[in-house]
Amino acid sequence: MTMTFSVKNFERFQHYKDRSPPWIKLYNELLDDYAFGLLPDASKLHLVAIWLLASRSNNRIPHDSVWIATRISATEKVDLELLRVSGFIEVQDAGMPPAARKPHADPEREAETEGEEEDSSAGADASSPRIAGQKKYTAEFEAFWHAYPTDALMSKSKAFEKWRRLSAFDRAAAAAALPGFRAYCAKDVTYRPVHAERFLSQRRFDGFVEAAKAGPPAPPDDVLRALWGGRAGALVDAIGAAKFAAWFGEADWKEGPPHTLSVAKPFAAKWIAEHYTGDLMRLYGDVKVEVRG
Repeated sequence: MTMTFSVKNFERFQHYKDRSPPWIKLYNELLDDYAFGLLPDASKLHLVAIWLLASRSNNRIPHDSVWIATRISATEKVDLELLRVSGFIEVQDAGMPPAARKPHADPEREAETEGEEEDSSAGADASSPRIAGQKKYTAEFEAFWHAYPTDALMSKSKAFEKWRRLSAFDRAAAAAALPGFRAYCAKDVTYRPVHAERFLSQRRFDGFVEAAKAGPPAPPDDVLRALWGGRAGALVDAIGAAKFAAWFGEADWKEGPPHTLSVAKPFAAKWIAEHYTGDLMRLYGDVKVEVRG
């Protein structure tokens, strides 16, 4: 049986559902999609072409990068694994014998420490990228894991499985909730923090995000407006003093072009890129958001 994959949320791209569509829909919000923006330029074009292929095949495409490269006339390698890890496609291999799943064999499950509790997501990491037989975690998850109050009984692998199932928006929210959660844990030295995988899968982070939003009041408007050599005033007017203080209050501005906005935390850079790119572009033109070294 041939392994196939499908495009996630493909119904959004469909124009005609009762016949082979002559074209598909693309939304300009794609330009604000953080995960799409992180893709290499070649992979962005490959993904758009794969969306077109999906419209011709009822969203079931052979998991064969060479075949796909031929169909879309690609001059560079089509990296299906990158598109899967980034959340744009999902592989279907149900019904295939384990030995036949060559591209997605899971050596980690075979070598996993005996006694670690199993759950329904046990095999979901089967196609995660590896380095020398070890799981490769994304940089944003590593930052989350490092900041989380972990203990020896928590499974990093299972937490990562829950992490990668979240949307980019929810990942940023979970990361933003950690300072409040750590403070909550510190109030009672006998409290054992919930396992990280349940913190994510049960959305325990939601309450701490809301608490952070209702945190200390923003500085006076005139203080905020004076930031960035007075350039911050336009953004304060556009999004309000509270949101500006929460996400831009400690940001550094460097005049361009392109202008550079430097923030302290990766999740803050991600949140700004996902939610305020349009405002920044409209008010200031080309703005690059980066994390301070």
